[in-house]
Amino acid sequence: MNKRIITFMVCLTLLLIIVDSLLIHNLKKEYKEICEGNVSYSEVYTYQQKQEQPDYITVRAKVTAYAPFDNKSGICNDGTTSTTATGTRPRIGVAAVDPNKIPYGTELYIPGYGNAVAEDTGGAMRSYDGIQIDVVMNSYEEAINWGVRYVDVTIRNI
Repeated sequence: MNKRIITFMVCLTLLLIIVDSLLIHNLKKEYKEICEGNVSYSEVYTYQQKQEQPDYITVRAKVTAYAPFDNKSGICNDGTTSTTATGTRPRIGVAAVDPNKIPYGTELYIPGYGNAVAEDTGGAMRSYDGIQIDVVMNSYEEAINWGVRYVDVTIRNI
């Protein structure tokens, strides 16, 4: 009888290990799909709405920087007539996004940068499969020093 109990316990333990590894695998797969952009922001947002509706969600994003008034890169304007896609003037705290993933007006918190508001867009944001955010810097050097960062960005529930 002890052999049966031991055999049962071993089988039960193996079953629990298998189920646990399957659950972890599925969670890793969902996180990877969100990070790689296989799941859209709206799907993530809809999922969050079905939950407890927190005040914010956190997503992994590619964060780059641009300096609209320091045209050393040759891709920005001369700084005299620049406006964002929403009609505001570029300034520290403005973020360029793909509005199909993050709507204009959305409040963001970007580690290493601080608070920002989605007010602008650009071709790079629209062509990136995942979540990409471009933040305004005062100078080309600051933008270059920022480089490309992959960080967990906090997005206020909209």
